[in-house]
Amino acid sequence: MLFNTEKKAPHDADQQIQDANRYLETLSPLVNTIYSNSAVHMIGQGMGIISEFIIYVLALACFLFLFIMNKVFPFYILGEIIDKKIYRDALQSKGDIDAFHIGVKALVVIIGLLLIFWAMALGSARRHRTMLQQSGKELKNLETYFVDKKSLLEKLVSHHTTSTTTEVKPPIDTNTGT
Repeated sequence: MLFNTEKKAPHDADQQIQDANRYLETLSPLVNTIYSNSAVHMIGQGMGIISEFIIYVLALACFLFLFIMNKVFPFYILGEIIDKKIYRDALQSKGDIDAFHIGVKALVVIIGLLLIFWAMALGSARRHRTMLQQSGKELKNLETYFVDKKSLLEKLVSHHTTSTTTEVKPPIDTNTGT
C-alpha cells in the first residue's frame, strides 16, 4: 500500500506527505486537462455516432446504387449504350463499352468501401476518446485519494507534533509556592 496511516514512526508520515505532493504535482495537470473536457467530450461523442451512422448509410447507398445505376439520370445513358444495337455498331469494340461499364461500377464499389473504412476509423477514434475520458475519471479518483491521504497524514503529523511539544507541568503547590 502506498500510504499507511497505521505506522508508528512519525518520520514515515512526512515522507509519505512528500510522496503525495510529488504524485499530485504530476497528476493534477493531466487530470485537469482531461477531466475538464467532459462536456465537449459528450458533444463529440454524439456527433461522432451521428456522423459514423451517416457514413455507413452512404456506403450502403453506394452498394444499392449499383442495382439502380442504369435507371438514374446521367448513368442511364451508359445503360442505353450497352443495350442498344445502334451504339454497339457505331463503336469499334464492344469490349471497350463493357470495360467502361465495369469500371464505373468498380468506382462505385471502391467509393462504398472507402466510406466503410472511413466510418470504421471514426468509430475507432470515438472509442479511443471514450477510453481516454474514462482514464481521466480514474485519474481524478486517484487524485482525490492522494488529497485525502495527504490531509489525513498532515493531521496525524500535526497531532503528533502537538502532543510531543506540550509537556505536562506539575501543578504549582500554593502552600509552598513551587
